[in-house]
Amino acid sequence: MITSSESLSLNQLQLFAYKLRQLYLKDKNLFFELDKLVPFSVFINKRENLDITYANQQLLCKGKEMEDLIEKGASYLPKISDHALLELAKQKTQDFGSVSDEDGICNYLQLFTINGKKRFFYSNKLILDKHLYFNVAAFTEDLGIAGKVFNTIFEPIKNQENVLLQLQLLTKQEKRILKFLTNGHSQKRVAEMLFISQHTMRTHMRNIHCKMDTGKTTELIKLGMLIELLD
Repeated sequence: MITSSESLSLNQLQLFAYKLRQLYLKDKNLFFELDKLVPFSVFINKRENLDITYANQQLLCKGKEMEDLIEKGASYLPKISDHALLELAKQKTQDFGSVSDEDGICNYLQLFTINGKKRFFYSNKLILDKHLYFNVAAFTEDLGIAGKVFNTIFEPIKNQENVLLQLQLLTKQEKRILKFLTNGHSQKRVAEMLFISQHTMRTHMRNIHCKMDTGKTTELIKLGMLIELLD
C-alpha cells in the first residue's frame, strides 16, 4: 500500500471527484463558478465513446494537444498517449462502466506527450448518469512533493517501453509477493503470510527478478508500487 504523501494526494483527488460530482448534480451554476478555482483538471465525457463534453481551464491550459483532444474526440488519444497505458485505461473503464456502480470510482494512469514532453496524468472517473462520466484528474507535476514521488515510481514506464509487458508476465502469486514487499514485509514474513516454504519463496524471487530484469529488491519494491497504482 502507498502510505506517504502520494496516498494523501490520491485521496484528495478522489474526495474532490465525489464532492464536485455531488455539487454538479445539485447546483450546476455554483459548480461552474467553483470549478474555475479548482487546482485539478475536471472534465465530463460520454460513456458511449469517451468524447469529452466539458473540460475546465486547468486541463485546457496544459497544451494544444488537450485542446485538440476536446475538439477531435477520444479518437485523438492514440496520437498523444502511451499505447500500453491507454489500452489498460480503456479496459478498466469498460469494466467499470459495465458494472455501473454509482458509488464506485475508477482510477487509471496515462502518459501523454504534450509540447514534446511526456507527462503522467492520473484520473479518477465516476458515473455521472447513464450517458456521462465525471472525472477529476491531475498531471503529476501539479501534485507538488507527491508528484515527484509519483514520477520516481512511474519513471520506468517513461524510459522503458517494455516495463508494462514485463509486469504482465508476472503471475498472481508473484504480484502478491511484490505488493507484500512494497508494504515493508521481509521475504521470510511474506513466505509465512502466503503459507509457502522459504525455498519456494526464493524460487519466486528468482523468477520475478528474471522476468523484470532486476538485480535488487529495492528495484522490485518500486515495481510493486507501480502495480498498486495501475491495478
